[in-house]
Amino acid sequence: MQRKQGLFLPFFVAGLLVLFQITVSVVHAQDVTVFIKQQLKLLEDDDLLNDQQAIDALVAKGPVVLEYILAQFVQAGRDTKAALIETLGKLHDPRGFEPLKQELEKLDFTRRKAEVFADSYLRIMLIKALGDLGDQRAIPLLLKSKASDDIYEKTQALVALDSLQYQQTRSELEAIALGPDNNCRNIVVMGLGRKGNTEAVPLLLKALQDEVWFVRASAIDALVNVGDPAGLDPIKAMLDDRSPYVRQAAQDALATLGQSTPRE
Repeated sequence: MQRKQGLFLPFFVAGLLVLFQITVSVVHAQDVTVFIKQQLKLLEDDDLLNDQQAIDALVAKGPVVLEYILAQFVQAGRDTKAALIETLGKLHDPRGFEPLKQELEKLDFTRRKAEVFADSYLRIMLIKALGDLGDQRAIPLLLKSKASDDIYEKTQALVALDSLQYQQTRSELEAIALGPDNNCRNIVVMGLGRKGNTEAVPLLLKALQDEVWFVRASAIDALVNVGDPAGLDPIKAMLDDRSPYVRQAAQDALATLGQSTPRE
């Protein structure tokens, strides 16, 4: 009898281990579900800071949130959907490509301008997310969006293409970076900063001299993200900028880089 019990014991222990693993998996899935519901609730309010906090939290959780996000994606309202679009892009998971592609195609992505702001807003967010995702399959869609009559969609598409190392449209991007539209210049600068490529440094240094304060401030942030030492002295020079917002951006940047600054 004791021998039979001895033979049975390893199977009993193995069964307990399997049961334990299943229990842990179920508990983990429940925890993830609760966590995501909390973040989605934050996205439903009108506080932009809460939105960004929720997006950052979802991205930090990693690919495990993807299936849960996709389950909410189609039926989400405009602002929540925009936040989920941004999250999908930042997760860098190739499984996010098809949902983003389908949503873009559903919005009738043609050369004409969107008839309502909501469509344009979502289209721009989708273009940005496709660039952030880093999936080369997005290039044909982004080339199509580059032909849009909406200058902001076009600009965001060029930034996205550049982030995917598509060199054929680089000259168009540089032309917009030096062009007449303040907001387009800012989109380019912020996009180059997200990319973090040192090839962008000459363009970002030019942006430090932009006539508009928020473009100069964005250029400072972008240079910090790129992390090229060539940006350090130009950022220090921005401590004397005419705009208090730019001076503050320079102080914050230098603090991030571990550089001391004189007190004003």
